Amino acid sequence: MAIFSLATLVQGGQGVAAMADGGENAPLRVAAAPLPPWALFDANCRLTGIGVENIRRLAARASLDVEFIILPLETNEAQLIEAGVDLFLGQPAINGPFLQSTALPFGFPGDIVAYGPALQDGTLPDDDTTLRIGARTPLFARMAGYSSARLRTGDVITDLAPALTRGDLDLIIGGREVVHFALLMQGEPPEGLRARTLFLERQEHLLRLLPTAEARWDARLREAAIALDWQRSYRQLRQRFLNPDVVKNLRLPKDCVIAPTGAPPKS
Repeated sequence: MAIFSLATLVQGGQGVAAMADGGENAPLRVAAAPLPPWALFDANCRLTGIGVENIRRLAARASLDVEFIILPLETNEAQLIEAGVDLFLGQPAINGPFLQSTALPFGFPGDIVAYGPALQDGTLPDDDTTLRIGARTPLFARMAGYSSARLRTGDVITDLAPALTRGDLDLIIGGREVVHFALLMQGEPPEGLRARTLFLERQEHLLRLLPTAEARWDARLREAAIALDWQRSYRQLRQRFLNPDVVKNLRLPKDCVIAPTGAPPKS
């Protein structure tokens, strides 16, 4: 079982040498919630994922070392500041309200989708009195217009997708990438994902700079994102991490144990 403290460091660059320098050579400290396929581990327990690798590319363009701090998904802005984070992925329904951080003009799409055999001709069933729905939070079920009367909440990857595969659920609702990754782990062919996925709502999760980092790195990161072509890089990584041959060689956060000494997994 993986053990994640409030702030588990996973160094991604020069690390220790850079940490001693609080100026221009200090590493960019990025909050990473352990949410596959955005942040997970490879076969050697090295932190990776769509979000992690795109931020590594961004930091390289900006000539910055990067240091990832693994934090719970629901960590709020005040806790991020306390943990010494410079940059994080802002999700209004989870981390908001944002009162001190500054949104950068780039991030990741957060499409909410429904998937399952209950979809009829590409539409949702009208009657939810017998429909068995799975979602990480009741909010996602409400996005689809359903009550939470028969809602099963849980982790999409370790709980809900296996339940859907077993026939214990009729429908699961969540972020597109998370849902598709979970189903690929269950052996669902990619063509089946496209045929049985219904788009519900579009959200944009922007990268946000916290106050201590804004003056130092705002302009630098914006320039780096343009040079990188942030969206093109994201699309490349999305295709890579939602490839069945890649998925089978990745490890979930629960499978990479952090040593009791606090030593991070390999970065």
